[in-house]
Amino acid sequence: MKSIKENNERFQDENITILNFINEVLVHCPKCDKKAIVIKDELKYPEEIRLKCFECHYSRIESCVYYTFQINHLCSNCDHRIIENKSVVKIDEKPIKLRCPNCKAIYDHEPKYTKVSVKYSIFKDGFDPYMKLPLWIKNTFKGHVFWAYNHGHLAYLKKYISAKIRERNDRQHYTMVEKLPDWIKSSKNRNTIIKLIEKLEKK
Repeated sequence: MKSIKENNERFQDENITILNFINEVLVHCPKCDKKAIVIKDELKYPEEIRLKCFECHYSRIESCVYYTFQINHLCSNCDHRIIENKSVVKIDEKPIKLRCPNCKAIYDHEPKYTKVSVKYSIFKDGFDPYMKLPLWIKNTFKGHVFWAYNHGHLAYLKKYISAKIRERNDRQHYTMVEKLPDWIKSSKNRNTIIKLIEKLEKK
């Protein structure tokens, strides 16, 4: 049976990606700069992003999906081809008005909408992937930004960084810890980063 110390020194990758941590993200409130949370609500249709401040109770709701449609229409009046791509946040149930730029004829056009994947940008260090607000769990380390989306994310990073033995697991893609920068993976930075994490755990 393995000792507690051996378990603490050994890390086995759980095949987790950064997407496992983006449903609840702690941020700085844009109104009072205190702790707030950005929540991706997948039970809503279309899905919503909700911001709520724990301090001043400021809140905001945004749609996190959008739709695209392409216009490729031949004007029946002058044979001019009308090509245009558009994005909208919701589907318009009524036909849109289409105006030929050549002869100015106006048509009713019923576009076919395509739902586009959730709007997020997960590779902007130090900001939430939806509203682009500064992360609450964030600090600097030797000119780099060390951050986590929430305390679960931070705990998983601590578990990985603390381990002296890091084991891969069977997987079909690169996991979150495999994509970490070298300065986080480096054993020479281990103790200092752990102290930084322990400070962030108290926020």
